[in-house]
Amino acid sequence: MTFLQLLFIPLIAFPTGLHFQEEDGRVSLYDGDDLIFSYQVETISSKGQYPRANYVHPLHDFQGAPLTEDFPEDHLHQRGIFWAWHQLYLNDQSLADPWVCEGISWKVHQVKHRVQQEKATVTATVDWLVGSQPQNLIQEQVEIVYHGNQDYYVLDFDITLKSLFDGVGIGGSDDNKGYGGFSPRLALGDAVTFADASGMVTPETGQVQAGNWVLINDIGENESNVVIMYHPESTAYLKGWILRATGSMQNPVWPGRERVVLDKGEKVRMRAAIVVFRDQASPVQIDKIYQSFLTGL
Repeated sequence: MTFLQLLFIPLIAFPTGLHFQEEDGRVSLYDGDDLIFSYQVETISSKGQYPRANYVHPLHDFQGAPLTEDFPEDHLHQRGIFWAWHQLYLNDQSLADPWVCEGISWKVHQVKHRVQQEKATVTATVDWLVGSQPQNLIQEQVEIVYHGNQDYYVLDFDITLKSLFDGVGIGGSDDNKGYGGFSPRLALGDAVTFADASGMVTPETGQVQAGNWVLINDIGENESNVVIMYHPESTAYLKGWILRATGSMQNPVWPGRERVVLDKGEKVRMRAAIVVFRDQASPVQIDKIYQSFLTGL
C-alpha cells in the first residue's frame, strides 16, 4: 500500500474519556464505552400508561450495573431519579397528579450538554403542560452536573420551578406521609440500612427526621453505597425523609401535605445530589463531600 493510499484510509474514532451521546430520546453520559447515566428527554410509557419524561435512568455503578429502576412492577409510575408531587392545583382546582403521571405531560427542550475535564453538565428547560388543550403551568430549569474520581462520583441536581400563573399550588401526598419532591427509585438489596451523620436511621411509615444527607447501603447487584444529599439553602426546604427498605423510592420531603402556593413569576429552587461510591463510605468521607456540595462542588 502506498503512502497516498494510507492517507485516505478512513479513521475509526474510539471514544475516550467523558462524552455525551444523544440516543433513543435520551442524553447519555459515557466514560469511554461505559454508560454513567441517561437523562430522559422524550416521553415514554408502559403500554400507553404512566407517560413520563424529565428524569434520570439508568444510573450505573462503577462496575456498569444499574442502580435505578424504571417502571418497577410494584409502582409502575416510579422512575429512576425523579422529582414530582401528587398535588398540582390552580387556585382551588386540582389539575393533575404528576406523581402518577396523570393529567400532565413534560415537554423537554433547549437541551444542552458539555464536558469540561472531569465535569459533565446537561441542562434543559421543561414545560409542565396540563389541560385538554395543553397549557404551560410551570416552567422548569434543570441542571445535572457529574463530578467523578476513582473513589466516588456525584450527580448534582439544580432544579428551579417558575410559576406562570397566580395561584399555582404544589403539594405532596394528601396524608400524614406527605411525600413528594426529589425521589430516587433505587434498586434495593435484601439488607438495606440507612444512616446519617449521627448514626443509624430507622424507616417508619411516615416521615422520619434525619440530617441533610442519608447513606443507603446494599444498592444494586454490587451492593453499592449511595448517599442522597439535600442542600439546606433550597427554597424547596427539607421537611423530613420518607425512607423505604423495600420496594419504593427514597424522598427528602418538600413541601409535605400542605400545598405551597406560588404567584406568577415566583420561583422555587431545589438542590440535591446523589453520591455513588466504588467501595464503602465513611461518615468522615461523606461529610467532606457534603461540605463541597454546600459550596457548589
